Amino acid sequence: MKHNTTVLEGPRYTLLHLIGLFKVPLFFSVVALLGYEGLSETNPRLYAYIMSIIGIVNMATILWVVARSDRFTIKDIVVLLGIPFIMLLSYYTAIVLGRHHPQNSYYFSLFLGFSLPAIFIGYYLGKAYRRTRMVDIGRYVEIIMLVISVGGFVTILIPFMQGARFTTLGGASYQSASYYSALAFGLNLYFIVWGRNHVRFRLLTTRFYKIFSVLLLVLQFVMVVIPGGRGAFVLAVLYVLLALFEILRVRKVKKILQGTLFVIGLVVVAIMFLPRLMENPLFASSFNRAIAFIDTGGGVNWDGTSGRLPYYENALSLISEAPIIGYGIFGFRNVYGKEYPHNLILELLLQGGVVYLAFWTVLLTVLARRLFRNMRRDVGFRAYLFIAAYPLVMLMFSGTYISTGLFWFMVAFLATCPVNRAVLD
Repeated sequence: MKHNTTVLEGPRYTLLHLIGLFKVPLFFSVVALLGYEGLSETNPRLYAYIMSIIGIVNMATILWVVARSDRFTIKDIVVLLGIPFIMLLSYYTAIVLGRHHPQNSYYFSLFLGFSLPAIFIGYYLGKAYRRTRMVDIGRYVEIIMLVISVGGFVTILIPFMQGARFTTLGGASYQSASYYSALAFGLNLYFIVWGRNHVRFRLLTTRFYKIFSVLLLVLQFVMVVIPGGRGAFVLAVLYVLLALFEILRVRKVKKILQGTLFVIGLVVVAIMFLPRLMENPLFASSFNRAIAFIDTGGGVNWDGTSGRLPYYENALSLISEAPIIGYGIFGFRNVYGKEYPHNLILELLLQGGVVYLAFWTVLLTVLARRLFRNMRRDVGFRAYLFIAAYPLVMLMFSGTYISTGLFWFMVAFLATCPVNRAVLD
């Protein structure tokens, strides 16, 4: 089959680095497939060792390749060494100023184990894109999507069909299970619409697989709902809107007609099957939980946000006392407590006030502009938009950017790769 593509398969060790990038959802999916439910809880050291070894291998291979090839530029030093230095400086500054909290060591170790390797991976793929102006990660990301989907099918969908409530995805919580399913949903949707722009394994280009991937899309959405994750539900809906936006933005009549028919098909399927699914008490309770944050009169129902309101109120109260420079990247926990505010904007304001928030706003705006400019010129670059949506949405509802590897990957990748000025599509 002839592929409409102008991209290459990528640099050496691409598969290894993508495994490192998606190592958390892959770990829980594989563990679930092997039947070791709760391995990360019953044997947390083993989980930590596996994650650390993968990260060390990622960074070691990247340093080996880089050391034998290009020289460092100022931008390279800032991306690869500047971010870890700032985190280390903030960590010890909190100790010196008496703002150290026991949880700081935990989250700093999470940064080293998850975010630092992701920075290296983003830097490496960005450098590869700088050299070739075309890097395709599609064929490997699609396989990763399938592995995550199968793990969810075994631990989410099969128990549901047997009448059992969701318990765990290989040790991952209901929120994580929903987010992993939403990520798989978004990536599958991307490959259904734009998969022809990538070099793919032959089996994944057959008509049978195309039909299968559409059916899988429906099952993936069901797997988003069953665990009851609210932020993941928002992410899945956002993926559909992103796909529609991109289809309309290209302004190709054929693509718009295909996209319209596809969306109409999904709506028809939803109309046909959602009422039947809602007759199932397990699905109905999960669906109602996933949308519990939506108030019937408009706005947000705070009673359906899993207790987020106290986190937000505490954060806003502390921000009002130090609105300009905050309390430090790690120092804020000394006044806030061991938790995090469950919202990226509030976390940035707590850490560095409006100054730090302004810095990140400018940086993310510049990186987003680079992302969209490259999407207009590179047929394969749109995949990064769907990857970037996952950490950004998740961080608005849960988690901390300190330990979110995909967030740092996108920052390092977009900061390193150039704007591709050659119009390709």
